[in-house]
Amino acid sequence: MNELLKEYAAVNSLLTFLIGLIIGNRLAINRDRRKEFNDSVQPIRSWLLLELNDPSPYRKVPSKIEVDNFVHYLPLWKRRKFEVYLTELKKVREENSYQDDYGKVFYQNEEDIKRIVDKCLSYTKKK
Repeated sequence: MNELLKEYAAVNSLLTFLIGLIIGNRLAINRDRRKEFNDSVQPIRSWLLLELNDPSPYRKVPSKIEVDNFVHYLPLWKRRKFEVYLTELKKVREENSYQDDYGKVFYQNEEDIKRIVDKCLSYTKKK
C-alpha cells in the first residue's frame, strides 16, 4: 500500500509539472502576441487620435507596411471591416479636401472624417 502511494505521488508530481509547463508556455505565447499587437498598433492609434482631435490633410498617414503589420494581428473577422473603414476614410479625406486661392489645403467637413476615424479607433484598443 505504501508503494502504491509513492507511485501515485510520483505520477501526480509529473502530471502537475507537465500541466504547469504547458500553461506557462501558453501564457508566454499570449504575452508575446499581446506585446507584438501593442507594438504594431502604436503608429496607427497615434495617427487616428491626432486625426480625431484635429483632422489635417498635411498629417503623415501610416505607411502601408505599418497598416499591414497591424492588420496582420487583428482577428480574421475584424480585418475586413477595418480595411473597409480605412478605404472609406481615404475616400472621405479626398472628397472633403479643397484648395484655397493661396494653395493651402483644407477639409470642408471634418465631422465625416471624425466619424470614420472613431470607427477605426475601436479596432486599436491596446490589449
